[in-house]
Amino acid sequence: LLMQAATLLITDVAVDRAVNRQLAARLDVGDRVWHQLQVDRGNELTQAVSALASDFAFREAVATGDASTVLSALLNHGRRIGADASLLLAGDGSVLAGTLDGDPTGQAKALAPLLAEASARGNSAGVAVLDGAPYSLAIVPVMAPQRIGWVAMGKRFGAQATRDYRTLTGLDAAIVVADAGRWRLVATSLAATQAKALAGMADVPRQARTEALAGRNFHLRMTTADPARAGAVDVVLLADVDDAMQPYQRL
Repeated sequence: LLMQAATLLITDVAVDRAVNRQLAARLDVGDRVWHQLQVDRGNELTQAVSALASDFAFREAVATGDASTVLSALLNHGRRIGADASLLLAGDGSVLAGTLDGDPTGQAKALAPLLAEASARGNSAGVAVLDGAPYSLAIVPVMAPQRIGWVAMGKRFGAQATRDYRTLTGLDAAIVVADAGRWRLVATSLAATQAKALAGMADVPRQARTEALAGRNFHLRMTTADPARAGAVDVVLLADVDDAMQPYQRL
């Protein structure tokens, strides 16, 4: 009995360490997959937005200041590519027209880092918080033939992104936004009870650690929503420890 108990204890410790190493490795891969997904999403958005920016009628409307035609084009093209936000920016970054109802000054401020990158590189793609909600956006110039403005279009960065990630990797994800010194859960692929427990945590787990969420244990790791820059949007990647342990527990 003593030998069996000792063997069981040693095996249990070894399994626990092996599972933790396995989950850490999965989260390493999951981190790289998340960032590659954002790069691919940004490239896809950039191509879609470039199609509008190069349209002759749209460029003419921007050059002549035809606000109604510009807004109509933003709405129609945004509907075709599934965009949730479409904006026309002046050369200085101020919002000239857009499909969002929020504060244009706040929107321009949120887009400033992406616009600075676009000014240096010709275009940019990334994540920004507009009117309290995160968006995956692309910004491209409007040329006629000199640059006369910028077009920014993007999709809401939320539940669909986390569900797609879970389908691809088997890991859960939670998108969190910094808000007045605290953090706010925006969307997650977790079940409702675990999502509520995560939202109730006092702080975001900046370092990898194991956390109990509504009776289930998860290995957590923080990563940036946008691989090119750390901003106000982060992502918590989660691996279910209990699921990983289940085959060993049966054994």
